[in-house]
Amino acid sequence: MVASAAFGAAAVQTIHAQAKPPAYNIAEITIKDQDGYNKEYLPLITKAITGAGGKLIVRGGKTISYEGAAPAPRVIVVQFESLDKLQGLYNSAPYKNAVAVGDKYATQRIFGVEGVSLTVGSDGTPRFATDLPVEGGGFELPVPRAIRLRFRDFALARLR
Repeated sequence: MVASAAFGAAAVQTIHAQAKPPAYNIAEITIKDQDGYNKEYLPLITKAITGAGGKLIVRGGKTISYEGAAPAPRVIVVQFESLDKLQGLYNSAPYKNAVAVGDKYATQRIFGVEGVSLTVGSDGTPRFATDLPVEGGGFELPVPRAIRLRFRDFALARLR
């Protein structure tokens, strides 16, 4: 029984450790010279991003504009552990060197945004923080069961 309680407490600590919101680097890119972009810029920027802990979520692909101005022809989304990690990329020499090369081959609109953090709800289930108020103050939205199970499996694997 004590072991179960300790295990549960460790799982909650792991979930709370994951509560810091991720950050996303979003770039809208209009390529002027595809050959130079592919050969000179992409290897440099990819190395800078992955070296800073970035995980490519969207890399090119079809875009659809629903409202407002259409996005640039190429859209990139990169996930980082936090805004601090994303800022570290922007401050790094590899990133600055890559952008200096990339500016010759493309125009870019690049910005960062803080994501939604995963928290533990009052009933002990993982939840995403949102703008929906809940009883007792604060904000949370239940996470679908399939995601809860995957997160539980992830948290348990980290404990092993």
